[in-house]
Amino acid sequence: MVSGSDPKSTYFRYPVSSNETQDLKESIVQKESLESMAENSKASGKPFKAFVYVDSDYNVQESYNLDASPLTDILIALKELNDFFKRVHVAFRVKLTNGN
Repeated sequence: MVSGSDPKSTYFRYPVSSNETQDLKESIVQKESLESMAENSKASGKPFKAFVYVDSDYNVQESYNLDASPLTDILIALKELNDFFKRVHVAFRVKLTNGN
């Protein structure tokens, strides 16, 4: 899962890669309609942060979710992988040191 989303291992090391499309997916600022953000906020019960471009008549032209969680599945997978390696590390330490 991780290698498919970040083939050059740049997401966690560099703020900008050579792939603009991938950078947009990784950004915490995502273009989203105000309606969608309001619906998600209502469903989750959590407030949202947004940046809104308006014209001179205050009509919404574009809106961006400032609290978007990029690559949620990958972050969950990485946390699970980290927990796995922690347990393996402890198991090896206990085995190699006879529990000391």
